[in-house]
Amino acid sequence: MNGVAPAGGSSPRVRASRARRWCAVAGGAVVLLLAARLVSGNDVPQPPPVRLGSGPLMRSVQNEVDAAIARAQNWLVARQAPDGSWGGGSPYLTAVCALALHAEQGLGPRGGTAAHDRASRWLQDTPQRTVTTTSNVLDIVWTAIVQRVVDPDAAVVPPLPDWHAANGPDPLVLLAWREARLLQPASGTNPPLPSLPSATNVALRLIQASQEPAPPPDMQARVAAAGRAWSTADLLAWRETEAQRAWWLARAINRLAHGSLMLTPRQPIDWRRDLADCWVNRQRIAPQGGGYWPAGGEPSVEETAFAILLLREL
Repeated sequence: MNGVAPAGGSSPRVRASRARRWCAVAGGAVVLLLAARLVSGNDVPQPPPVRLGSGPLMRSVQNEVDAAIARAQNWLVARQAPDGSWGGGSPYLTAVCALALHAEQGLGPRGGTAAHDRASRWLQDTPQRTVTTTSNVLDIVWTAIVQRVVDPDAAVVPPLPDWHAANGPDPLVLLAWREARLLQPASGTNPPLPSLPSATNVALRLIQASQEPAPPPDMQARVAAAGRAWSTADLLAWRETEAQRAWWLARAINRLAHGSLMLTPRQPIDWRRDLADCWVNRQRIAPQGGGYWPAGGEPSVEETAFAILLLREL
């Protein structure tokens, strides 16, 4: 061919020359990039660190969990009132949202720390309400929980009201009251710890054992019972109906069973993966940005805050 290119193409000699020039350019670019990293150090953008959960979630699942948490935190921050509250000035919702944005629980969103600080100040400046309704009890006990988590060494701790049956039959209210009572400094004036109803409920028995001392054989029996019942209607009602129920259950497993749950003595349950799959897939993406969990078909601040707390337990 005498080096003459055929019609519609280039000669092998020309193609080889172009290939050599491309390799030289690409190699030079790589050298320049490496030199820039060595010279500028931290000036070169680095990928953000990945927060690893407390459990053995697969990295891909953990990344999905972290992304869902970040979306939900951003959604909550966007819905905070200028005074620092949520829910039209609800101490209960404001306290739960403050916990969901608490920096020590994990990486927060941009603006999450400021939102948490505004909520904490609002809770501190809001007078404690008198106990007249179940709603008032939730306001008081969740505010107390936040104060103990954010400032465990505080010298002044608002007293808890006495628990009585008139506060309502909802076990979630009683669980919160017991949690706030456990976080109170030891004192002879603390009210006694009330018992949970429905002693035959496997989930409640497990959570109760995580909130008060019990003989080791009794604790082991309750953990084993929860493992055997993991796929029953009793446990599914706690795993999948409300984020708060799932959070209490996950918290009890981590506290009492050190994160290990067994279906049989030789068959472990991947309970973290079960909860992660359920609750990450339930998140809805908001058109304006962020993500939330619905309740009754509508976006819910309460459900979203507890879903964040749940996913952090994984």
